[in-house]
Amino acid sequence: MKKNILFFKYRLTKLLFIALIITCMTSVTACTGIVTKDNSSASSESTGNEDDDGDDVEKEAEDSTDDEEEDVETVSIFEVEAEYSDEELSFDYEEDASIELNDEGCTSDSDNVEIKDGKITITAGGTYVISGTLSDGILIVDTEEDEPVRLVLNDASITSKDSCAIYIKNAEYVIITCPKGTNNYLEDAEEYTADEVEITEENGETKVKPCAVIYSKEDLSINGEGTLTVVSNYKNGIQSKDNLKIISATVKVTAVNNGIVGKDSVVLKDANITVDAGNHGIKSTNDGKQGKGYMFIEGGTIKITAVEDGIHVSTCFRMDSGTVVIDAGDDGIHADLAITVNGGTIKVTDSYEGIEAAVITINDGNIDVRASDDGFNAAGSTVLNEDSEASEENSNDSSDSSDSSDISDSSYSSDISDSSDGSDSSDSSDGAQNSSKNSGGFGGGFGGMMDVEEGCELNINGGKIYVNADGDGLDSNDTITITGGEVYVDGPTNNGNGALDSGTSITVTGGTLVAVGSMGMAEAPDDSSTQYSVNAGLTTSYSAGTTLTITDSSGNVIFEYTPNKKYQSVVFSSPELKEGETYNISVDGTEDTTFTVSEMTVTAGTASGNSSGFGGGRGMKDGSR
Repeated sequence: MKKNILFFKYRLTKLLFIALIITCMTSVTACTGIVTKDNSSASSESTGNEDDDGDDVEKEAEDSTDDEEEDVETVSIFEVEAEYSDEELSFDYEEDASIELNDEGCTSDSDNVEIKDGKITITAGGTYVISGTLSDGILIVDTEEDEPVRLVLNDASITSKDSCAIYIKNAEYVIITCPKGTNNYLEDAEEYTADEVEITEENGETKVKPCAVIYSKEDLSINGEGTLTVVSNYKNGIQSKDNLKIISATVKVTAVNNGIVGKDSVVLKDANITVDAGNHGIKSTNDGKQGKGYMFIEGGTIKITAVEDGIHVSTCFRMDSGTVVIDAGDDGIHADLAITVNGGTIKVTDSYEGIEAAVITINDGNIDVRASDDGFNAAGSTVLNEDSEASEENSNDSSDSSDSSDISDSSYSSDISDSSDGSDSSDSSDGAQNSSKNSGGFGGGFGGMMDVEEGCELNINGGKIYVNADGDGLDSNDTITITGGEVYVDGPTNNGNGALDSGTSITVTGGTLVAVGSMGMAEAPDDSSTQYSVNAGLTTSYSAGTTLTITDSSGNVIFEYTPNKKYQSVVFSSPELKEGETYNISVDGTEDTTFTVSEMTVTAGTASGNSSGFGGGRGMKDGSR
């Protein structure tokens, strides 16, 4: 009885606190429809010194001048697709001219190549084969706008001491090819002072162009079966002001700022990419035009280490296949509008928030996320346009993926461990967030308690997902819907967050879900579900490494799971649960709780019933929103 009174007081205090927050809000905008992005005001999210960032400062200037005709105020979710030309998919070439790099003097057999004091300028379209070493120089492409250029790096090395290594000023488009067996190296200066560098002052900000080792004002594709190493000492590694594609090549980027940037899009196909970045790992920046600012991955292996976001996309992200491994200081994968995963493997080994967008849709794939705040977070600075229609990309149709390997099965035990002794240092009754990174403000404590953002969705239609989160495991500021797949959540050990947290509802119609964690903010599927679930509060908290088993009345094991963190709350949903059947929950072979399926979501043990969800807002490391 005393325990129930204390719990009631906790709930009452929480609700009063929520009422106070809502009262203090000056306005709340809510209408029905698809999520869109309003660009009429500044972005709500800022990471690092973005205004001092060579890419972002320059982006502000160009969007207000050169690109004014492309500006729109509202961009809605769109279907991400990629198209490839025959030239991009072919690594064969017919040489038009050669360029030999040499510190004693570069040479070329073409009149369309101008060479002066280490500066090499290509003035006409064609295929140029480049080899040798230049320890202080630059390669510039400056042709007519209707002339494509292919640069074949044949064991080429270019280092600049006062600018970038390759500057593409004008061309129809440029393809950089790295032939099989070649090793190519590009490095820029710590400070850009060369004649071709444009330095302007505007509103007290210094704007520098170019600002990347490879800097292109045109569409840029990098392909081949060779290796390209890019070292940035000034700002970004590889940057295109239009579309950027990397196809099949092995590309290694080390950058003091962003690793790889494509303004209109970044498309990665069958590439082997490694990025170590002082800001974002891979970034697409155009948020002012419908159908731009996206990223698409199909095939290949991508490994990212980033101080900020591993992947940061201004509109929509799509992945169909391949492997992505991310170690990030902020979000693992962030998109302002939508993230869609149709296959492949994603492993976020460290992050503040693992996967974040206004609408997240998982149709298939193999996903493993570790986050010090929320694992999945469907939230964003969005408005809702009631005239818009839902994107076909976010349908429930799953795509087959041949490279999806098992994360888990019915006896799943994750290999991510919180501590070497198999226990968690936080107590389940502790209200303080156990986080290795900065608190996310309302996104951390009390499960967010932010206003509902209509249109924010977390949709899981297939795949195999594991989440280990110190904040909320699965968090949406509106709805969570699970129609299939396998979802395993090792949630928070503090009572201010929940393994599941929705703004309005959690609907389960298929698949397997297990979410374990602390009791304080435990939320379970609601009556909108068509598959049975149990929301169980165990008699005590159990240590990481203990085995949770659910058996039917005949003693048959229908589910077994070994959490990696301390837990007391268990939310479980499976097609194996049958109406009228009685089940036992035991831990390490000792029975703890019994329940009978008598309604869509059964409350068992010490659980108090389904907790109201409040969503978590878009988390930031400094606690702001």
